[in-house]
Amino acid sequence: MTPILIVALFSSLVQAQHQPRASAAEVMEKMKALEFLVGEWEGEGTYEFGPDQKTTFKIREVVVPKVNGKAILVEGEGKMPHPEGGKEIVIHEAMGVLTWDATRDKYVWLPVTAREGYVEAYVEVGDRKIVWGFD
Repeated sequence: MTPILIVALFSSLVQAQHQPRASAAEVMEKMKALEFLVGEWEGEGTYEFGPDQKTTFKIREVVVPKVNGKAILVEGEGKMPHPEGGKEIVIHEAMGVLTWDATRDKYVWLPVTAREGYVEAYVEVGDRKIVWGFD
């Protein structure tokens, strides 16, 4: 091995040792703030197709803990009446994983939607409250 390669490998090992790692207890403590989400939820949402083109739809969310409680999986489906009558149509289909990232000291939300695919999202977790979105 050349001296440069050896230095590069040593440098990588030293950096890996100094990155903060969350203990399982720390992750579990942070995930307790999300326990209120677990379950099956139904409600209404509003979808904007453009200026002055809003429609209301029914939405159903299923939220389950995964990976021994270190993450939660959220699956949602929204339906609305077909504009020409008849069977309801799916207007929203998405899923996401929410977890605690100790390295960045924040919650991370990884959503995938039928319309956009994976989106880079932000998430804020408060007292029995979660707000997320994307540009």
